[in-house]
Amino acid sequence: MRVVGIPVQSAQGLIGGALADLAAIARLARIAPAQLERILELGEEMASIGQDVLEIAERLDGRADAALALGQRLDER
Repeated sequence: MRVVGIPVQSAQGLIGGALADLAAIARLARIAPAQLERILELGEEMASIGQDVLEIAERLDGRADAALALGQRLDER
């Protein structure tokens, strides 16, 4: 409906829109905790994988140092 060329929504339309918005908010409120829990689980898993990668990198670094030391000893002969 238009009043003086300005679109005006009826009270019934406004209430219907508000109820639809409230229903959407309620759906999100029910879903959000499970999604947040899953995000937390994934974050913990990523941290664990990162720690494993760091340990592997440290071992590789140690082996590279040993290989360099061996190469230097061979060069000295």
